[in-house]
Amino acid sequence: MTNKLRTVFISFGVLFSFVTAFPQTEKANDESFEGVITIASTLSGSKYNLKAYGVSENGEFYTTFYRKGKLRRWDDPLVGTILLEDLENDMAYYWSPETKKGIKYILSTINKQKEALHSSGKKDVETGETKVSFGFKLKRWKQSETETQEILGAKIIGETDIDYWAFADWGPIFYGSRMLKGFAFEMEWFQKMTAPLEGTTTLHQSDHVVDVKKEKLSGTIFEIPNDVSFGYYNTYDDVSSQEKKITKAIKKYRKKHGISATKGVTTVGGGQKKGEWDY
Repeated sequence: MTNKLRTVFISFGVLFSFVTAFPQTEKANDESFEGVITIASTLSGSKYNLKAYGVSENGEFYTTFYRKGKLRRWDDPLVGTILLEDLENDMAYYWSPETKKGIKYILSTINKQKEALHSSGKKDVETGETKVSFGFKLKRWKQSETETQEILGAKIIGETDIDYWAFADWGPIFYGSRMLKGFAFEMEWFQKMTAPLEGTTTLHQSDHVVDVKKEKLSGTIFEIPNDVSFGYYNTYDDVSSQEKKITKAIKKYRKKHGISATKGVTTVGGGQKKGEWDY
């Protein structure tokens, strides 16, 4: 399987979902929002892919998102990484607090390369539906894409369907390899990969915001750690490759130190399935 298609199928390392009693006020969806959003996620699909994430079909994990002006931070306990995006200086930092290894790159450059890579065959449709959640006015979008490659006569097909409710006022936001039309408060992500040797593998991720807290954040949350060694990369292929290496090193580190690979995962809830994706 090519690196491109593998990335398409297993590259949503940076996650999101969030919720709590949050008053529906006009200022809640202000561009200057400062606070914390928590996202709950469940996975289901082929055992091959669930094993890659170290979870069962009943696993639920939580991702924390911090926002202050043009600073955004994602904490992913399942993978064990942190992503910090500094929109003011157009830089991104991705690292492991455990292994002290990380990467940095120019945010706009890598995002343009991601979008160019996945733009062919992709269809974004705004349904016209809107609703309010935690004081944020959301729009519903659907995205579908089919990628086909032939390698030595063998056809490899990757299919992706994304159905999400997003807050568009913060502009487009990348979720892993894919650009969404805003910050997703609810998302259903279905993927299917068909390859000659591996057959058909599937993966479904269901995300939803479970908590929103508007509060002043300490500047230390957005500091770049000085005890982490960052390598600089300027192509999406290199960034994606290094992310995989960091993830692999984290698994090795946790195994060596007796740390549970699923320490950020609970067994509350379970993966959902949908129609033709229910294999």
